Amino acid sequence: VRVRRGLETRDVRTFAADTSKQAGQQAMGGAMMVVLGHKLAEDGFSPLAWYGALYPFEIVLTTGFTGVFRRLNEALALHISTEKPWLSWAQPLANVGQYGPGGRSDFRCSWYAAQ
Repeated sequence: VRVRRGLETRDVRTFAADTSKQAGQQAMGGAMMVVLGHKLAEDGFSPLAWYGALYPFEIVLTTGFTGVFRRLNEALALHISTEKPWLSWAQPLANVGQYGPGGRSDFRCSWYAAQ
């Protein structure tokens, strides 16, 4: 529906790369919550006590921290790739969400793996 309405302009590879990165992030967050639940249970608390902290911790705090981390990461990678062009591994990190040097239509697996 989004493609037919002109709202989705990503090709299938870029869409799959974006959604797989989001799925990986969600899986890591879920794993952290399992570890936290286990730790709470070991300490005599309810293993479901983590749920009360889910909204303020995951949604509010991580959104802000992720934004700051992304800006710092991109700035550092841009600095490294412009000051030391022989360090080509930093170029994909300076353009998060872009999977090739040629823009949206260019897709390289090495750029996806680096991000």
